[in-house]
Amino acid sequence: MNPKLVLVVFCLAILLSTVHAEHVDIDGIVVELSKDANNSASSLTIKPGEDFNVHTILKNADRDGDSVEVYLRIYINDVLVYDRGKYINTNELEDYELVVSSDRFLSVWEKTFMGYECKTSEVKVEAYGDVPNNVDTAELKIEGVKWFDEARVIPPDPDKNDLIFVYVEDWLNESDIDDFKEGAEPLEDAYVKVINLGENQQWDESDDFDGFRTDDDGFVRLTLSKQREFQADPYGEYLVLILEKKSGKDYGEYCRFEHSFTIGHYINISIEPENPKEGEPIKVKVLDDENVSVPFVLLTVSGPQGMVLQTTTDENGEATLTINGSGIHSINALREGCEECANSVSRWFEVIGKGKLQLDISPKNVEVGNNVIMEVSNDKGEKICEANVTIVLPNGTSVMGDSTNRYGFSNYIPKEPGEYIALVEKTTYRKVTESFRAFNLFRMDIPGEIRIGEEHNVTVRNQMGEPVSETDVFIEKLNTSKLDLTVEELYESFLNYTTSPNETSPYYNISQIETDMNGSFNLLLDENGFYRIGFSKNDYMNKTVRVTAVNQLSLQLSSQKSGMGESITLSVFDLGDNPLNASIKINDPRNKVEIVEGSLYEYTPPFPGDYVIEASREGYSTDEKNLSVSPYPVDVDAEVEGNYLVIKAKSGGEPLTNIKIEIITPDNKRVDTYTDEEGIVNLDLAALDRRGNFTLRVRSRNYESKEIVKEITGWGGFDFIGLIPWFMGGVFLALISFLGYRFYEKKEARKRMKRLRKIRRRR
Repeated sequence: MNPKLVLVVFCLAILLSTVHAEHVDIDGIVVELSKDANNSASSLTIKPGEDFNVHTILKNADRDGDSVEVYLRIYINDVLVYDRGKYINTNELEDYELVVSSDRFLSVWEKTFMGYECKTSEVKVEAYGDVPNNVDTAELKIEGVKWFDEARVIPPDPDKNDLIFVYVEDWLNESDIDDFKEGAEPLEDAYVKVINLGENQQWDESDDFDGFRTDDDGFVRLTLSKQREFQADPYGEYLVLILEKKSGKDYGEYCRFEHSFTIGHYINISIEPENPKEGEPIKVKVLDDENVSVPFVLLTVSGPQGMVLQTTTDENGEATLTINGSGIHSINALREGCEECANSVSRWFEVIGKGKLQLDISPKNVEVGNNVIMEVSNDKGEKICEANVTIVLPNGTSVMGDSTNRYGFSNYIPKEPGEYIALVEKTTYRKVTESFRAFNLFRMDIPGEIRIGEEHNVTVRNQMGEPVSETDVFIEKLNTSKLDLTVEELYESFLNYTTSPNETSPYYNISQIETDMNGSFNLLLDENGFYRIGFSKNDYMNKTVRVTAVNQLSLQLSSQKSGMGESITLSVFDLGDNPLNASIKINDPRNKVEIVEGSLYEYTPPFPGDYVIEASREGYSTDEKNLSVSPYPVDVDAEVEGNYLVIKAKSGGEPLTNIKIEIITPDNKRVDTYTDEEGIVNLDLAALDRRGNFTLRVRSRNYESKEIVKEITGWGGFDFIGLIPWFMGGVFLALISFLGYRFYEKKEARKRMKRLRKIRRRR
């Protein structure tokens, strides 16, 4: 070989490897779909057979890159439809978009008419190569307006020698009443494609297939074993696709119909005798669908309790087996290594023999002195009565229990701890045994929350209230650093916290003590945290108690009783009377909760009633106080003035305006009134014309409820308020009359004086 040529090839190889080695990081990919390579979105709706585009956007390349090799794999409902690479040039901090049209998809898209499958599909894109592997999905919805009114494969699960009918009816326009009444017509020239998917049961280029057109009656008829494309090897998984083909690659606008079935080497099982007895040899023979012996078939025999045995037929397709049990059994035959034989065959048969008893005990772990219920039935679920029950005690001695009643039940009360064995026998049945265990139980009173530094004397007792001495007590603390949970989450869920079976215990031992002769021990926890206290003793059921050790806080209120409009000071302190930041929760009478954080809070209650105020902090005990808030006081007065009942409502000496006053008349009728700006209601008694007891009720939010009874015996008389205008008019008229009279007197006096002067002149 020419050395210069070798050198050139070597240099080109190095150059290409350098170019291909360039790697660009991206911030993931985004997959969108479009019809025309524009206006892409994360979901797209198209018609059957319509092309579309897949947009893969490489987000935010970390640098400029030349000849960056990017591969795309596109899957639709997990079927690979595209797998190609491309060299691209990237710009730093810019996106790069790759667009793939559906007409560039792999043959599976076109050959199996995936574009005509009317449903919502997932389009998944995997990008790899010189960019990090990334996956994103989009949604493709294929919606058709026409469907085959009927499309059937008859029989739906045919054999290779069966005559198969494929029948297709045209789309029925239900909006056309005449068409709807007449029904759909057979569809002529519909395209039917039959594909043998081969050993892998998935479509590929090498699969055998054949295409047909329906006749004028809407039928296609075929026999697989006689069809040229399939007769050499008719076995396997088949896929039948039906479309409305018009011409060429135009397969119409109908949604695709599909049907699948399997043609296999079916096998048959014969057993002799057909109803064998328990322990009797059984001869099994396996034949295929052409009545030929099938050697080396795996036989699995299962009974009421599960699998009984497995064996394989010999070279003559035969096997001999024995079943030491009774009841309904099944035998399954599967030819290993034969893909076409995946549809194995099973046969059911009954082995006649002694009946089998089923003994169910509840509970399996019982408290000493409590009832144990034993239920006896046969393998058919029928209850067995008058079965003999024997109880073997923990010391080995046996006692007779009660025979089962008509419902198959018996009971026993264990009087001492230990393991018991129940043995049940009845004629024509095999005896059955089952064990249960009786325990004493621990009883103790340990609070779920303990303040650190406080000593608690705990007495351990059994279920009869007797002290239990020499009980092992294990005190363990939870190592929170080994948990994925936060301390806040532990405070909320510690009492229900459990470790998983394979998890290393996060607890570590603090101390181990033993109860004294009185069954007591002293519990003192010096550090806050989460603890597990275990109790153990022979013949006792182990018991675990979880406690939380906390510091102490104190919630103080400036007053636990107040009235509306008054403020209350809420303070939180630790044991040293130092202010302590805590969560203060205020639950008002309407069950609305207000939460504030801090050590001091001025609070003005918005409603009258009883409040519950709680202070809490992680690692501290919770303190709770009650606050009683009284409503605004109400004073109501009522007097009859003239024809009116005048009602006055006040609070703290101030009129209550626009307050509802409910008036119940003597004949039990209700009148709703509201006070004016001066807190007054004038009730017209003359208009009501009722005498007797009037009940006046004041009910208003944030005010105390007030009720008085006013007896009305009459109305009218002097209405001083009503007389004021008349009185003022009378005074005015009297004044006018007086002034007129004075004017008249003066006039008359002047006349008299005038006459006197004339008399004097005459004299």
